[in-house]
Amino acid sequence: MPPKQQLGEERREVGEEVTVTADRSSDKSKEESATEGGATECGIMLHNFMRIQQMREERMEQDVQLHEQRWRALQHQFSLLQEESNMVAIYAAVSGVTVDEVVCQSEGLDTAQYKQVVADAVIQTFSPIREEVERLRADLGYLKEVLSHRAEKAKERAIPVYRNVQRLIGFC
Repeated sequence: MPPKQQLGEERREVGEEVTVTADRSSDKSKEESATEGGATECGIMLHNFMRIQQMREERMEQDVQLHEQRWRALQHQFSLLQEESNMVAIYAAVSGVTVDEVVCQSEGLDTAQYKQVVADAVIQTFSPIREEVERLRADLGYLKEVLSHRAEKAKERAIPVYRNVQRLIGFC
C-alpha cells in the first residue's frame, strides 16, 4: 500500500520519493528560517524599542535636572527679592520716607550700590545715639550722679506703696 498522500502531492515512484522528502525538508528549513527570521525581526524591534525607551528616560532625566536648576535659580532670585524688600523697608524706616518714594529714589541702582545707600542711611540715623552712648560711658561721674538721683526718686515713690502693703498684710 502506498504511503498517504499529502495535499498537493502526487503519487510517485520510490526514487522520486526521496526528492519529495528532500523537498519537504527544504520546506521545513524555509519555515524554520522564516521562524528564525521572525524571531530576529522581533529581537531587532525589541532592541529598537528598548533603545527608544532609554533615550526617553535620558531625556526625562535631563528635563528633571533642568527643572531643578530652574527651581534653584527661582529660589535664589526670590531670596534676593526678599532681601531687597527688607532693604527697602529698612531704608524707608530710617529715612522717614514711604516705600514708594524709596523705590523711586533707588531706581537704576544695583544691589551692591543700594546696600551701600541703606548702610549709610542706617549709620547716619544711629550715629547720634551711638555718640551719646559713648559720651555717657566716658563720663562715669555723671552716670553715678544720675543713678543716685534716680534712686532717690524711686525710693520716694516706693515708700508709700511699701507702707500700704505692710499695713494690708498686717505687719504694722
